[in-house]
Amino acid sequence: MISSEIQIETKKELGTPCRFIIASAGEGWRYQEGSLTEPGTVITLTLNEEGSKVDLEKVIRHYVKSAVVPIFLGKDATVPMMFDWTIRDDDVKGEIARRDGKVPEVEHESKYEDDTISVSFYEMGGYTPSHVFIANQGFFVQGVEGFSGFPAGRKVVLINLKRNLLDITVSRDSVVFKGSRYEAFLDKLFRILADFADKEFAKQNSEGSIILETLLANSIFSSYSLSIEARVSDEDYREGFDHSKLPPSLWEVIFRRIPLLGLTDKGVEKLYLSDIAARSLTRINLYELISVEDYLCRDLKHVEKEVELLRSVLAGKLGATEIVLLHGGRTSYAYGVLLKAILKSISCLSDDQLRQLDVYKITNQKLKKRSTPIDYLLPKGCFFADFPRCLRGAVTCVQPYVVSGHFETDGDVSEPRLYEMLTEILLGEPMSSEIDYQVVSDDQIAFDAEDGLNKLLIAEAGKIKGNAPLEQFIQHFFAERILSHVEDFGIDFSSSSLRVTEVLSFIGHLDKLQEIRDSRGDLTDYLPYRNVGEMIRVRR
Repeated sequence: MISSEIQIETKKELGTPCRFIIASAGEGWRYQEGSLTEPGTVITLTLNEEGSKVDLEKVIRHYVKSAVVPIFLGKDATVPMMFDWTIRDDDVKGEIARRDGKVPEVEHESKYEDDTISVSFYEMGGYTPSHVFIANQGFFVQGVEGFSGFPAGRKVVLINLKRNLLDITVSRDSVVFKGSRYEAFLDKLFRILADFADKEFAKQNSEGSIILETLLANSIFSSYSLSIEARVSDEDYREGFDHSKLPPSLWEVIFRRIPLLGLTDKGVEKLYLSDIAARSLTRINLYELISVEDYLCRDLKHVEKEVELLRSVLAGKLGATEIVLLHGGRTSYAYGVLLKAILKSISCLSDDQLRQLDVYKITNQKLKKRSTPIDYLLPKGCFFADFPRCLRGAVTCVQPYVVSGHFETDGDVSEPRLYEMLTEILLGEPMSSEIDYQVVSDDQIAFDAEDGLNKLLIAEAGKIKGNAPLEQFIQHFFAERILSHVEDFGIDFSSSSLRVTEVLSFIGHLDKLQEIRDSRGDLTDYLPYRNVGEMIRVRR
């Protein structure tokens, strides 16, 4: 106990004022006639010796973030304490510093408030994980771990519940993150987030480009947790995604307010899920933008070039009932899985009518073979080509190798046999006398001629030619760049940097190492085939 006496004085409308005095827990309370002339309640604590040692203002400001009734500190106080819960609050700053080591500068702040809730948003500078702080009717709730990762990074959120919008644990130190009340709270919160996102998008969207507008909207809405992934569990990935489980306000945003970048028979368009649901489509292709990271670095030209490449390849090939949806800049696999599930549910298309459009299928139609003085160092069936900027540094399999011959495999060719054949083709090292075959097709795998390292090797062909040990090393280097992408092949290409360093050292250009690393594109050493069975076809 920190008080020697507690007085509670109260008066009802048209009632008699009463005063209850508690001097000790053992004696209980005693009644006196009160002196209040207006309806209300006044609680007065008289501090004892122990209580006088407490920094009372600090304690009050820790537990109370917004006072719905006036609090007077001190016997002679005539002005109540003022509360303005912001990011400058000691508890907020202390928790951020504890988790992140420091409190970054605030870049932008905004606030929403009505008669039931107030929400303050702070966009922080630098890399800052998200932080959420909750007060229930002004009283600080410490245990909000259930909001971890919400909303997306670099935001600090202060939520004060003016009404009982959430269930609080009996100890009043944590929120109950389940039940109908929690779901209703989330629905309201997502409406507020959508309002913030709309305002931020309106402020930033100025150039009018469909590509920029679409990517910007997705980036902003995603930063406020307004995305397909916002309320998805691991179970949803395993068992299938049902959008009816989402809060209605979140689904409304995803369905009608977040644009998707699409290609149709008319060209590049901005599409919404509601548009797609209303169309009678027979096929939807999904395409993951490779160069979207350039946009995230505020460089749009490479994204535009990639979209134009895709548009030019598909020109005249898309019917009126077929579209391509382009996405990127998120956890691509997770987003692609969820987007496909939603498209399937709103369009009633089958899995065969919803396909991932692979980048190599687009690129291969535009690759132009280039002859170089080091072509002889490439593995059999490989060649240099001019790659588009979005695939700078890539290796792509144009088509599988076709082999024919005699196989002692009882009519079937096993995976180990295919591994051995691919190794022999690329490295020229026979692996088994049981395999008798020949390659009957050419030009299978393309290397980017404009990749920084490849370009340097081509330029230094004079130093390489005739140097047998160096030629053999570079031959193996090219082969291993391919083999490292084949699933379970057993070649760990995590030592890629070491290999590149060795190559540069051998040709006397170790000083170019950082330059070459910086020049690599968005898709380094990309190979669409990861299963050896897709890289070799056996002709009987």
